[in-house]
Amino acid sequence: AECPGGANRPCGGRGTCFDGISGNVTCSCDHGYAGPACGRACAGGATNPCSGHGQCSALDGACACDPQWDGSGCENCRWGWYGQDCSLRCHNGATAQRSCVCFEGFALADCSRSCDFCSGHGICNETASGDGRCLCD
Repeated sequence: AECPGGANRPCGGRGTCFDGISGNVTCSCDHGYAGPACGRACAGGATNPCSGHGQCSALDGACACDPQWDGSGCENCRWGWYGQDCSLRCHNGATAQRSCVCFEGFALADCSRSCDFCSGHGICNETASGDGRCLCD
């Protein structure tokens, strides 16, 4: 039996061909490559599979992301997490570009402070850069 990828370029030049005991020939792909003939780069790219935040499937190159990571190549923080390493909890906001964007009425970097709505006599210093205090009229 011939190795996937053919005799001239076994495993597409991106893996090692193994002769199975029962005659089945398979490829063990190099880091960052997947598929029967190692013809697919892992999501996130062959040089940085799964953006370094997940495991690449040997079958199809799809990523199984580590906890707190999301995206086809594990490049984004999962909903509810933020920060450079997605290790910070975003309490009352949405995650965007690894930042916590507060829902209306919440403040602080992690959106954990509920705003006092100033009893109609001012505005709340809300958002991730706000402190949740009332700015009185």
